[in-house]
Amino acid sequence: TFDTGGMSEAEVESEVSRVWNEQFDVDCVGTHWHLFTSLDQCLRCLGCLGVTRFIALVRVYLRHPGAMRSGMPDLTLWDYEQRNFKMIEVKGPGDSLRCNQISWLGLLKEAGVEAGVCLVKQVSSKRI
Repeated sequence: TFDTGGMSEAEVESEVSRVWNEQFDVDCVGTHWHLFTSLDQCLRCLGCLGVTRFIALVRVYLRHPGAMRSGMPDLTLWDYEQRNFKMIEVKGPGDSLRCNQISWLGLLKEAGVEAGVCLVKQVSSKRI
């Protein structure tokens, strides 16, 4: 398990809210504000991910920001009612995992985040 630095879930949510309100739209490496439609959506996602996993991922990113800028899975899925969170790398026919994608999947699993690969298969050669 990863150390939360003594921060409770409420303290992490409060800090995320503070940063959102003070820094929204300020350019910062690794921050993509518009992936969420609102602070509430961001906090719901955080609630599904959980404080321990969130802090573990932030620490990994801060230790290796250059290496972690690419390779993150394509899909982030969460269900607030069920408190489920997972990240999925999507691969089409003839596509394979790159080294940085394999690293991300390993780091996510190490942090306790459900992560996997979805293999998309072509069912027809006809174009729509």
